[in-house]
Amino acid sequence: MPAQTITNGVNGVNGHGLASKHDNIIQTLNGINADSFENDGQRIEAVTAAYALVARLETPWDFVLRLVMGQPALGAALKVAMDLQLFHEWHTAGDGEKTLAQIQELVPKIETKLLSRILRHLAANHVLEEPSAGVFKPTALSVSFTKPVFGEWINHL
Repeated sequence: MPAQTITNGVNGVNGHGLASKHDNIIQTLNGINADSFENDGQRIEAVTAAYALVARLETPWDFVLRLVMGQPALGAALKVAMDLQLFHEWHTAGDGEKTLAQIQELVPKIETKLLSRILRHLAANHVLEEPSAGVFKPTALSVSFTKPVFGEWINHL
């Protein structure tokens, strides 16, 4: 059986055409989602383990950057998105992948460069997906913000 070449898009393969331990770990982690579990209890256990993994992997500097710089900016990006009714307009338009220009048509009150920064920040924090450069896709989380029970809490940030 020929060796399978696996690359992570950043570090490539290990020079032998075989997946490295690192590549296997990354592939396993990227393959996990909410449907990977038999019940909600297992899913919650996995979330708890993932938080613990982040704590073990993060340097103090990573923690400070995430907490002090990333989280407040995420709250601001969510508030702006809600004020623009971005999630509602996108949901009404069908929740599909959209380019920046298509999203700009949904929320024309915002400058394109600012909208781009907000969308990229939401994607970096997994609120949206960015399957390719300048193309964005809602996640289950962003779609949930169209429901008052989930979307309303953003107004209290």
